[in-house]
Amino acid sequence: MKHGQAAAVAVLGAAWVAGVIAAAPANAAPARPAMSQKVHDDLYAIYNSSAAASVIRLHAWRLLSRIESSLPRPDFGLTQPRAAVVSGVITAAQGGRLARADGAAVDIPAGSLTSDTLVSISTPPAMNSPDENARTAAASAAGLVAASPEVDFGPAGLRLRRTIEVAIGFAAQGRSAFGLRLYCWSQAQNQWQRLPARVDVSHQVVSTRVLSLGPCRIFVAPSATQGSH
Repeated sequence: MKHGQAAAVAVLGAAWVAGVIAAAPANAAPARPAMSQKVHDDLYAIYNSSAAASVIRLHAWRLLSRIESSLPRPDFGLTQPRAAVVSGVITAAQGGRLARADGAAVDIPAGSLTSDTLVSISTPPAMNSPDENARTAAASAAGLVAASPEVDFGPAGLRLRRTIEVAIGFAAQGRSAFGLRLYCWSQAQNQWQRLPARVDVSHQVVSTRVLSLGPCRIFVAPSATQGSH
């Protein structure tokens, strides 16, 4: 994208985000979930745009965090047998849900897919592949400490019509939920991207919404790691 086009996208994004912030005061009751979902999806697109200026992405992040609490959440109870891979065909018309016993799950509402799709949840073996090494190096460079195995939601790169819910489980033994953060891999930016997330202590999962499928992982931020000592 040329510089002028990128600047135009950033300016339009700034105007749009400013309008949403003005229309959504902090004390507003979450009375319109459908509208909140649409706003969430648009903000997510801005947050993931490499063309948007960093200040615009920051404003999008802040508003995303506020909207997260107003959206309905699926129950990520542990219902599936433990397996390295679970998969199933999710229909575009009805949507569906996949889950593993370790807490990894995906909830796809009706209308989120463009067509019926074979969706999967897997944990890749340690193969030292170039992609895996790139993700490991990016986490190390950012000072992130893994608090879960990597979970791949597939098919990788699948774009969705609206955001869907994904979750990853964490082991509670000897670990506080404080400082747990959910990151998903951005292929375009070649880095782990933190997303607004909710920690469900009762089910021992961390969940967030995504607009495309791919690798996700729970990390502990460096400051939280240092504070636990």
